[in-house]
This record gives sequence, C-alpha cells and structure tokens, in this order.
Amino acid sequence: VDMHNAKMFRVRFESREEVVRLQNRLGYASFFPFLQPENSRFELDLSVFDQRLCASMYVYLCSKEKFPQNLHDYGYRLPDGTKDPMPLGIPRSWGDFNAIPKQGYFRATYRCAPEDRDFSVRKEMAIQYGFFDVETL
Repeated sequence: VDMHNAKMFRVRFESREEVVRLQNRLGYASFFPFLQPENSRFELDLSVFDQRLCASMYVYLCSKEKFPQNLHDYGYRLPDGTKDPMPLGIPRSWGDFNAIPKQGYFRATYRCAPEDRDFSVRKEMAIQYGFFDVETL
C-alpha cells in the first residue's frame, strides 16, 4: 500500500463501489487513510470487526484533532434500519473500540482543517493498526 500517496490513487477509482469492493477484499483497516483521512467518506457495518475498528479509529482520531467538528454528515442506523437521531451527536466513547456498538451502520465524512491536524496521532495509529513504518516521516 502506497500510504504516502493515498490521495493520488484513491481519486482514480471510477466509482465509490470500486473502492468498497477493494476494501472488502483487502480489509477496511488496511485501507484506512491514516495519514490523509481528509474528505474520506465511509459507511461501516458495525457487525463486522474490521469495519467496527475503522469506525472507532475515525472517532478516536476526531477526538484527538477536533471533536466533533471533523465528522460531517454522520448518521447511525440500527440493524432493523431505524435511524438513530443522535441528538447528542457522536458519542466520544466510540473512540474506544470496546465501547462502540456491535451492530448497526455508521456513516460520516472526515474533514480536518490543516491547523487542527495532529500528525503524531496519525503516525501512532498507522504504526499500531496499519503496521506501517512511519518513523521517518
């Protein structure tokens, strides 16, 4: 995976469905945009371990950069399809993998202003979850 140029290759896909097919084949966590998550749009099935981990990583990253402003157009659907209105917003506790629901669907778009980015947290996540060698960045 060429994580340093992720933005360059992600935009080359013809459709969102192509990206989803690739994520299903490679795994959502290995396809996570650790260093450049800006403008990444996702819809994750929380009953799938790998996708639940990604949802937790997005919320964790947001909590370290600018919570809750970095997660836009978010929503949570229960397994039966009912929309949760989330009147208090996204729970900060979802940044802890053990606290995120094990069912339902979570969607959002991640956006972060340059002045709010915490590259040290992004590198730490890339090492811990992606097993990337980013010490030289």
